[in-house]
Amino acid sequence: IGLVLFKRYYIQNNYNKVIPILEKFKLTTMLPAKPDILKCPHCGRLMRISALMSGNTFDMVQWSDTKCVTPMMESVSPVLKCPVCKKYFFYNCNLIIGECNTFDDSSCGHLSYKSLKEALRQLQPQGKDEITLRIMLLQGFNDHYGGCYGTLPRTDAPADERKLFDDNARRLLKLISENKLFCAEIYRELGEFDKSLELLNDVVCDTRIATIAGHIRERASRRDSSVFIVAGCGECERTAIKDEDMIVYKRRKDIARTNIFKRLVNKLADKY
Repeated sequence: IGLVLFKRYYIQNNYNKVIPILEKFKLTTMLPAKPDILKCPHCGRLMRISALMSGNTFDMVQWSDTKCVTPMMESVSPVLKCPVCKKYFFYNCNLIIGECNTFDDSSCGHLSYKSLKEALRQLQPQGKDEITLRIMLLQGFNDHYGGCYGTLPRTDAPADERKLFDDNARRLLKLISENKLFCAEIYRELGEFDKSLELLNDVVCDTRIATIAGHIRERASRRDSSVFIVAGCGECERTAIKDEDMIVYKRRKDIARTNIFKRLVNKLADKY
């Protein structure tokens, strides 16, 4: 009965009745909401941006360069690109003017490494916005040349890309100088292992951060500059975002629905 009711309400998009069923069987999953309507600050074009009704951190993976992948709690990119005027802008809730009446296709707006380089040149941000974009650029480089599973070794990076990485990383070091743990990680990725180890001696942290610091120290000691997983599910392939990639609502909805059905059937089988 629970499965039949759930399927009926979910297909009807009647989430007020879906959620109590999930709670009754102690199930949590990602439920997409109706997309937000966002207005481009440059040309006024309306864009559909993905939104969530609920989510969780199952299958989360966090990397040493602070990149965090949460398949069941996708977030909107801090920097977006207008599909019409092709200009970049920082995401702000004040740009949202409403929500769609139906569950149309939408995107989280994640940018490729190529687009991130264009965004930095166009926006020339300052303050916290500059830190945000430069961290994204650092992660974008590591998506291609991070030296971990799914990426190429750092030595395979072209000379111009390596120079861009070095310049970006050193600028980032000045902007986040108070964050000694992240600075130690950036020095390690730059191949300046002695500076990384020196900074780690000054890190005052709790148990979890101490564990991360220990992993950074271990890799710096053996002269390893590749990024690595600090939290999550074991060995995981690191993938890069491509220009043609679109995380659309329909695909996410189908995946979410399939996962819910499977887990609900298992719960009912265990119970009855």
